[in-house]
Amino acid sequence: MTMNFATKLLFSASLAFASLSASAALSPTYDSFGTLAGATFGGTGIPNNAVAIDTFTGKNLFGQNTGTITLGLTVTPRYGNPAVTNNGQGVFNATAGVDRTSAGSILDQLAMWNIGYYISGATSSNFYTYKLLLDVDPSSNENFKTLYLSANTQDSINIGSFVNELLGGYTFDPTRTGQYSLILEAVQFGTNNIVGMASVLVNVNAVPEPGSLALAGLALAGLATVGRRRRKA
Repeated sequence: MTMNFATKLLFSASLAFASLSASAALSPTYDSFGTLAGATFGGTGIPNNAVAIDTFTGKNLFGQNTGTITLGLTVTPRYGNPAVTNNGQGVFNATAGVDRTSAGSILDQLAMWNIGYYISGATSSNFYTYKLLLDVDPSSNENFKTLYLSANTQDSINIGSFVNELLGGYTFDPTRTGQYSLILEAVQFGTNNIVGMASVLVNVNAVPEPGSLALAGLALAGLATVGRRRRKA
């Protein structure tokens, strides 16, 4: 559930030059969406049954096949936070707010939801660069920051983990609602040629206020009463 220092350092260094914006919302992209057997996302008990999965044939510099490479991308609740749901087609629904499961999470302003990524089947002869593009601000279309990943790795990360890193950073508000785009891609080294990609959307919604829930309950009770009266009439 946590990242090692080397990974954080690599991510922070990349923030200075790996940012891009898009003008339109992306659509989920994958070969299949469902269970990714063997995926733990670097922890225990992290769900692997709602994963955007992309598979492609890896090739070496001579164009020879080196085997199947698998990319996986998912969104899960962070520890005991509210459940993350999905529509079975790569669109997740999470709750806005600060993770309060630990003092460190509150201090770092971590979100209540995590991002899980998975890369498997790569070989040293592939010469691919693996990237996780994080949309950090739902109010400005796609405002991506890029995490460069090692081959054959998996982990669960939180967007809020990197805001205060010394070698980079960005503004992230876990209480902000809106739609986030997340992309995991494999790019041919030294080019912009994308050879594999999995992407998902995350709708982050506010928690209803207790007063709103009470009003909704009263409204439902009123409708039930009206229904009973009509049946008696």
